[in-house]
Amino acid sequence: MTKNSAVDLFLSITAILIIAILFSLPFLKLIFFSAWLVTASFLLISKRKANLDLALWLFLQPLLYFSFFLITVLIFYLVFGLDKTTIIAPIIIISAIIAWRLNKLTASKPVFSLPIFEKWLIIALGTDILIIAIAIYARSAEAIFSPWNITGFSPFILFFISTFLILYSLEKTNKEGWLLLSIIHTFVFLSLSSIVYKIGFGFDPFIHRAAEEALINTGRIEPLTPLYLGQYLTIGFLQKITDLSLHFLDVWFLPITASIFLPIGTFIGLKYGFNLKHSSIAWIFVFLIPISLITFTTPFSFTYLWFLIWIFQLPLLEKIYVRRVWILFLTTLLFFHPLISAPMLIFTIGFEIKNAKIKKLFQILVTALVLPILFSFYQFYMIDSSLILNPLNRLQAFLNLFLNPFIDRFPHIPWYYDLTYGIRYWLPILATIATIIFLFKTKESKLNPYKVWLVGLILSIFLVSTIFVFNGIIGHEQQEFALRLLQCFYVSSLPILAILIFRPKSKLEKPYLQFTVLAFFSFLLTISWYFSYPQYNIKYPFFAPSVSAVDIYTVNYMHERAGGEPYIVLSNQMTSAAALQELGFLMYHTIEGEEVLWYALPTGGDLYQRFTRVLAEPENADEILNYISEQTGVKRIYIVLHMYWPWDIDVLKNLNQGSNTELHINNEIYLFEYIYED
Repeated sequence: MTKNSAVDLFLSITAILIIAILFSLPFLKLIFFSAWLVTASFLLISKRKANLDLALWLFLQPLLYFSFFLITVLIFYLVFGLDKTTIIAPIIIISAIIAWRLNKLTASKPVFSLPIFEKWLIIALGTDILIIAIAIYARSAEAIFSPWNITGFSPFILFFISTFLILYSLEKTNKEGWLLLSIIHTFVFLSLSSIVYKIGFGFDPFIHRAAEEALINTGRIEPLTPLYLGQYLTIGFLQKITDLSLHFLDVWFLPITASIFLPIGTFIGLKYGFNLKHSSIAWIFVFLIPISLITFTTPFSFTYLWFLIWIFQLPLLEKIYVRRVWILFLTTLLFFHPLISAPMLIFTIGFEIKNAKIKKLFQILVTALVLPILFSFYQFYMIDSSLILNPLNRLQAFLNLFLNPFIDRFPHIPWYYDLTYGIRYWLPILATIATIIFLFKTKESKLNPYKVWLVGLILSIFLVSTIFVFNGIIGHEQQEFALRLLQCFYVSSLPILAILIFRPKSKLEKPYLQFTVLAFFSFLLTISWYFSYPQYNIKYPFFAPSVSAVDIYTVNYMHERAGGEPYIVLSNQMTSAAALQELGFLMYHTIEGEEVLWYALPTGGDLYQRFTRVLAEPENADEILNYISEQTGVKRIYIVLHMYWPWDIDVLKNLNQGSNTELHINNEIYLFEYIYED
């Protein structure tokens, strides 16, 4: 196909897609949006910037055009909301940019060929498919403590075999099929929760899906805030243009995106940034430290995915075009979550400075200070500057970040659990220590940015963990921001670890040594996969059950039982998450001058604290609930307790005696109804 005919086809598809959007033709929108993506990709592959490696060029184009897309959508959203104008505008603008840029780029040679698989890679592919089949069979709407408790042990054996065969075969042959196999293996690594948890995984994703639902239904989210808006507009755009289920789009957005871009991005960083010969297998070291944060879709998880890629591509930021694309893309990531994207953006801008000493000083200072400055503005905005503290008085808060969370006092723990959890705790620490020692011994200039980044980031972690007490966040989650940054600190060692292991030429020459080393790393990667999802076992008997079908039923039952009257529900956060999914942000009540949702949420105001008081002081439950009723004017209050928690008999007895009605829902939930008369 000639260039002109390809462009004509692309513009014709664009025109039909716009017509389908204007006339709200669901099936045609999905078909022609898919065709638009395919033809746009073909045009981008056909041309490239002359002085840039083709693979690097192809990787950067999605970042560049996603930035154009999100900036356009943001501008039109501010004016029109999420309506047809906002959906059509980025399609027209991006189509025009693609057509215009084709005249300024150099023709590319074909980059793709049919993948070649040898027998071991075919077996690896088969084991990955078996793992997916096991996960589908284990899919459940029950309250899940850990996916491993229902999948059994067989997925670990299969994952180990698949990982070993991929490493072994590609180390020997470097077949062209590595990319397809890597994408599939990454998908297996990241998709377990999306498959097994039928209702949904975690708590935060439910809140974000409720916000996305509100945006799609009303066209706007109030109050207007840049935080999280990037994800909401992206998912909202995809739902409007494809008419696919919001739940499906939200659940699968990050696992699919990560499965494609994580192996490609880390491979490119190792190959073109470090000139590493074995990049097609070394990239898999990105999984050496558990990456549970990108197994589900949230705004921070999306930014964390790109941090993993960015840290592998750090040496490439010396190239002007690469750096400028990343600067534009990181600017758009601020509208997802600034926690790690803000330091990444400022650090990347620092590469524009020519003087080496000034650049180093600038990058250390801005990496260390950008988050404390942003959090300080937030605290002052919340009119709560008293929660900004002297860091020297809270040194212990910083040191506590490094404590082993897996130390237990339980007797008779099997040795293999102690070994596994020991590896989980010590591997990131030892990898980071080894990286720091190597970095400060080597004179390799391309590694200098890693030294600067690690120094700036650890200073930032110290300040964030010691200066702030965050309003509206419950006590045990106060250090969540610092812990996420610490995870980023540990992960920053992985590119260096990969080159230390795979760069020496003599490595893996002897067959027995090759087998042993690859089997050892396959074992470590299997452990990492295990810890990327919740666990519940004799070593770690602390469970966080998922939202279940009975939660959904109970939410709808209480809503119908209320008969249109206002009501309040005190429950754990998973029932509250179910309510957000089923009913959205249905109603608010005012208590002590603060507007709160009608369900108790850990981050949603006063109700959750009063729920915990009811559980701690069941003898005072009626007094606490009566106060809530007087403050809000609500006469109907429900208390929901799950039977999977071992409740004290005094709690159940007092709630039974004080409530008007006690119901048992499916022998899984205690439901207590309190009705207060005028």
